[in-house]
Amino acid sequence: MAFERVSPESVGIRSEDIRSFLKESYKAGIQLHSFMLIRHGKVAAEGWYHPYTPDARHIIYSFSKTFTQTAIGFAVQEGILSLDEKLVDLFPEELPEKISENLTLADIESLLTMSCGHEAELTTEDIENRGGNWVKAFFEQPFKYRPHTMFQYNTTGTDLLCLILMKKTGQTLTQFLTPRLFEPLGIKDVYCSTMGDRVVRRNAPYSQVEAGGWGYHMRRTWPGLSGSSSSVVSGKESGCCQRSGLTARSPNRSRQTMRFTCRRPVTGSWVTATSAGAILTADPGERTDYTDSSAMCCRRRMRS
Repeated sequence: MAFERVSPESVGIRSEDIRSFLKESYKAGIQLHSFMLIRHGKVAAEGWYHPYTPDARHIIYSFSKTFTQTAIGFAVQEGILSLDEKLVDLFPEELPEKISENLTLADIESLLTMSCGHEAELTTEDIENRGGNWVKAFFEQPFKYRPHTMFQYNTTGTDLLCLILMKKTGQTLTQFLTPRLFEPLGIKDVYCSTMGDRVVRRNAPYSQVEAGGWGYHMRRTWPGLSGSSSSVVSGKESGCCQRSGLTARSPNRSRQTMRFTCRRPVTGSWVTATSAGAILTADPGERTDYTDSSAMCCRRRMRS
């Protein structure tokens, strides 16, 4: 069931505030690929910057961690693993020569809460320096703090959860989640990069483990987020804005320009969304092209 599309004002948001947010994002140098605003379970505004589109599979980076943590939750619920299992027991073959007391206390829960004891996050260079073995690099990283006492953002720790799940089930993260989460929610065509995509040595140990800390690629068009939102463009029904011209140059030299017209009847008038999100009114028969430094193709119902 798709989210309902509504006007911003109907859920207590001013259209002008959305426009201001998009303008300020651009001024701050934030390169949005897409934008969706949901309140009270309803989509109030949405749009995509050229060349990104709603059906393009897009890497979601650290949002991938949500799926990894959900998978661990399923595994705990099904009795596959326990949060208090110690990492030294799970990976005895990858431990350093000298094992600190803090390392012996690190467990699965400390990976979930990013409190395993590391002082700094593991870098790609750290992994390369250890022959691409990211698991060995993880355990050789100093465990300076007692687990569960200090937070340190830890992407590789989340990746390690994927390896633990694979050791326990013989399945990749995606294989494990497909019948439990993706299929019930109607999420299709998902893809997860592997740890081999992070290092130069693609045949390094554990390179085929899915990168649950950063590697998922997904489409926006799955049940819940997708929905119909037809526009009237030049007298024809269209699901999104239509380009009437495009000029692309180096962003350091000149502006990327897209001109389009998107007109929608709203309470007797027409709403035109510019690429910067400006909400203007125009006569039904008028065709107006707008130009801006970034090209955002907006589907939104704004007040006139």
